[in-house]
Amino acid sequence: KKVWAASGLDPENPPKTYEGFIDALKKIKQAGFTPYVIGMKDGYWADFFSSPMGAQFYDNISQLRSAILGVTSLAAAPNNGWWKVVQDMRDLKLFNDDAMSLSLGEVMDVFAAGNAGFTNAVQPQAVYAASILGAENVGVMVPPVPSKTKLAGYCAIPTNPLIIPAKAKYPEEAGKFLEFAVSKERQMAMYQSTGAMPISDLIDPSIMKTGYDKTTIDIVLKKPTFTYQESIPVAVLESMYSICQELVGGSINADEAAAKFEKAAARWRQDYPEEVKNYKNIGK
Repeated sequence: KKVWAASGLDPENPPKTYEGFIDALKKIKQAGFTPYVIGMKDGYWADFFSSPMGAQFYDNISQLRSAILGVTSLAAAPNNGWWKVVQDMRDLKLFNDDAMSLSLGEVMDVFAAGNAGFTNAVQPQAVYAASILGAENVGVMVPPVPSKTKLAGYCAIPTNPLIIPAKAKYPEEAGKFLEFAVSKERQMAMYQSTGAMPISDLIDPSIMKTGYDKTTIDIVLKKPTFTYQESIPVAVLESMYSICQELVGGSINADEAAAKFEKAAARWRQDYPEEVKNYKNIGK
């Protein structure tokens, strides 16, 4: 928030439009700070682009699934939207100069140094940054994109399935343990003990300790949406990392990135027919 304030911006009222967001990042750069710190060394930052931005270009998840299955094209709108946002920011030089030299894990250390205006993070990383910068100096927002779809402004909520093996020796006991682990009491205890917020609607918003957590819980309870990369088959997703490295590095543009992603999906459909069959049955 200090960086935003020093750049003539109001950190308590972050922009809600894409144009306003880009303008804010430009002002942060003009003030001598890094507008948007990212790390593409290991490629995984592609998830941190696609997750908060990708879903906002859709009205519903079926649009993405249709493109994965080849009914529509991943290289065309709305599926290519987030690639274009990445190119916009690259071309405007809003990323840190050493973006290709930083790993996903190193980015938060750079952000916590206090000279960057914005980065993408999962909630426990915000806790880490706040432990260094001070809770009063960290804010949370959904990065706006140039979209007017039903999911624009909504926040991606990742999920982690808990699974009992079919050959488990004590499946009933395992089930009871999982019930205990995801109970309201344990979910509340996790947050109270660590500050890390479980992905659960059992959390009581009244126990939020910080301003950024109050904002987070308000967003995720009122505007939750699917997580882009969790809706993509692994073989296709893995191609996204190197493609995004090429895009941020400047060797390809957004249209070329989207076309490569489309080809990766086509290869998956050809090489993994059983996975394709399973993917078609998701949600049925």
